[in-house]
Amino acid sequence: MRMERMAVALPSKPHYVMLDALRGVAAVMVAVFHIMETHMALAGGTSRDTLLNHTYLAVDFFFLLSGFVLAYAYDDRRAALPLGAFLRRRLIRLQPMVVLGGLLGAAVFYTHGAESVGWGGIPETPLWRWGVVAVLGVLLLPVPKALNIRGWGEMFPLNAVSWSLFYEYIGNVAYAVVLRWLPTRLLAAFAGVMACGAAAWLFLGPTGDLLRGWMLTPEHVGVALLRLFLSFGLGLLLARVARPCPVRVPFWALAAALVAYFAVPRLGGDSHLWLNGLYELFGVLAVFPLIVWLGAGGGLHAHTGRSDAFCRWLGDLSYPLYITHFPFILTYTAIVANRGWHTFAQAWPLALATLAAALLFAHLAARYYDVPFRCFLSARFARPARDCARLK
Repeated sequence: MRMERMAVALPSKPHYVMLDALRGVAAVMVAVFHIMETHMALAGGTSRDTLLNHTYLAVDFFFLLSGFVLAYAYDDRRAALPLGAFLRRRLIRLQPMVVLGGLLGAAVFYTHGAESVGWGGIPETPLWRWGVVAVLGVLLLPVPKALNIRGWGEMFPLNAVSWSLFYEYIGNVAYAVVLRWLPTRLLAAFAGVMACGAAAWLFLGPTGDLLRGWMLTPEHVGVALLRLFLSFGLGLLLARVARPCPVRVPFWALAAALVAYFAVPRLGGDSHLWLNGLYELFGVLAVFPLIVWLGAGGGLHAHTGRSDAFCRWLGDLSYPLYITHFPFILTYTAIVANRGWHTFAQAWPLALATLAAALLFAHLAARYYDVPFRCFLSARFARPARDCARLK
């Protein structure tokens, strides 16, 4: 009981502002990517034709950041934080926005009838089926194939991006139970094994990419676990062994590097799948860790004058934007499909309005729902959150 009370009183550490802001950049890029993906699908293309082609690797960047931040926050005080207290903290941090994203997706579902994207049967979906899928979504429980209500085979058809949060929870539990107790050499060996597995998939697999994870199939689950434990393990390892970067790199330079990596088109074509695989492996093993290391080298501030406030805003926005933007994308897809706006040139005003609406909703959700609700839950079940002081 005494140890549990110590854990509840354990204060949160300050955040790395630049890393939070880089997460925000990646979240905005994901939203833009999904808008572009809509037009790729309507034009009859494949995922290889999508503009900003490698933005789906933002998920791997998120997993890397998660491992790095967890190691920074808890590795040096793991003995003072029992398993139950740690899991409560993570549940309070992640679940409120999962619930909001799921409810938002459920609320707009029946407005999405669109024959050209295979959603023509949405109005006939029974309320009971919709209700069951909505409950599973807010509880972050994968939807079985028998309850598929959109036709795309996703684990979370009302808010597809929830799949990465499902694996985020798996990573958090693995950290609490096993990974935080591993000696550094054993952790490095674990990350090495995951890297070998990812390399084998990228060079010997059928697609030459890591674009898997959102379906409840053996292939998707296997690749998702590889992506999770490779990047998450690298983040833990980076936080343990890397000395702070002695050079403070401006936020804009790191943001530009991240955007540039995501924007590179598909490489190699069908005849040289290994080339795209090499590019993705290089990004996960080298580019993303380097960006995180350089970003952490800036310390707990952005060190860019007035942009400190912008970085904090972007960091606060990052998770709410990521977990709530997809229902906006689905609404956008239904509108442009029904109106026959199959090219981005036809729909760009609506695309800008959709992105602006998603950003505004995320800002309001962060300010008036996520932080206050987490503060309430923390006061009752864990510890005061660092964001609570900012509400006063």
